[in-house]
Amino acid sequence: MKYLIPILLLMAAPAMAVDPTIDPIKTLSCTMPVEREDGTALAVNEIAEITFFVSTDQVAWTQVGSNTVCSQQLELTNTPDGQYYYVARTVDTDGRVSRNSNELPLLVKRLAPPAPPTSIEFRH
Repeated sequence: MKYLIPILLLMAAPAMAVDPTIDPIKTLSCTMPVEREDGTALAVNEIAEITFFVSTDQVAWTQVGSNTVCSQQLELTNTPDGQYYYVARTVDTDGRVSRNSNELPLLVKRLAPPAPPTSIEFRH
C-alpha cells in the first residue's frame, strides 16, 4: 500500500494554549505531499483531498473537515476546555488514504477575567 503523508502545522506556536473567548478561530495548515511513501512522485492533481482530524486521547480520531488545499479553519468557541491533538491525512484520487501526519497539540483553556479593583473611593 502506498501512503501519502501531509505535514501539519498550526499558524502559531505548536503546543500552544488558546482561550476561545478571546481567540475563537485557528487555522490548521500543512504542506502538500509531493511524493508517495515509496518515493515516487505525486502530482497535485492526484490528490483528492486533505482530511483533518481531532482527538483528545490520541487513539480515537474524529474528522473536523476536509479541503482540496492543505488548510482548515477551526471554530473553537464551543470547544470544551482540554487538551486536543490534530492530524491530517491525504486522500488520493483512487481513494488511498495516508497514515496520520504528525500530531499537533492544542490546549483549550478559558481564563477567568481579572479581579476588579478594590478600595474605590472619592478623593478631595
